[in-house]
Amino acid sequence: MPSPGAHSPTAAPARATELRNVTFPPGPRTLSVQTAVANLRREPSHAAELVSQLILGESVRVIEESRGWARVAGSDGYAGWTHAGSLAPADWPAGAPLLVWTRRAGVLREGPEPDAAPLCDLVLGARAAAAASGRQAGALPTVLLPGGSRGWAEAEGWVEESARGSRYPRSASALVSTALSLRGVPYLWGGSSSKAFDCSGFVQRAFGMHGIALPRDAWQQAEVGDAIEAGEDGGGLAPADLIFFAEDGTRVTHVAIALGEAGRIVHCSTSRAGVGVNSLDPADPLYALPLARSAVAARRVF
Repeated sequence: MPSPGAHSPTAAPARATELRNVTFPPGPRTLSVQTAVANLRREPSHAAELVSQLILGESVRVIEESRGWARVAGSDGYAGWTHAGSLAPADWPAGAPLLVWTRRAGVLREGPEPDAAPLCDLVLGARAAAAASGRQAGALPTVLLPGGSRGWAEAEGWVEESARGSRYPRSASALVSTALSLRGVPYLWGGSSSKAFDCSGFVQRAFGMHGIALPRDAWQQAEVGDAIEAGEDGGGLAPADLIFFAEDGTRVTHVAIALGEAGRIVHCSTSRAGVGVNSLDPADPLYALPLARSAVAARRVF
């Protein structure tokens, strides 16, 4: 998403890091998100600007609290205010395998019957803990949620965190497939869940599923990895390269993921009404002249 920061092409590159179980320093409380999506706002008010989102099972560090709101920071350090009702202690049982939801949408149910009442939605990357086995045939498996509650969802939608790298390997082609699987997700300023994204929230979530932690805003992502030459038609872009755009020619305000074919990119934008594919190549029917004119930098993370 746009940010008041400015990208400096001469700045030392920040390096992407592998995602690990988050451990915050002692002192401030650590809680987990217990709702499908927790909105982060600039001020402690539902009317305040949406700056980002966190999803079910993500850990947060509580910085301060005020009138039923908590100012928190996720594993990327991005801070904002969320309603305290969105948070709860993780309370994962010792030794319980952690699970990651692998579909762009899903429903967590109140009981093991496939038609049981919905409890909450599931979005890509949501986390829960596996409960003890022993379910009956035809019943949904049980998962444990922050706050100590239980829910039920299809076993095929989950993968154990320890095996996430097999389902989402650190490869450019696999990352491109994940990004393309999110086509059609609508645009939302501050969105970073598979319900709705902004440009950098989309990029951060796609890379995060493959174990690569990127910062939240486009201008910050423009300092990750190694600088490369994209070429005027995007011909220098390899799969999963990041390309950045600046409407005024200096301040990065948009980011896209290269597909590695004829200058094509996948990105989340208002012009596409969400996640979609465009091209920087004038010979391509998907050519987007405003994007081509505003491209200012490209980075290679892999």
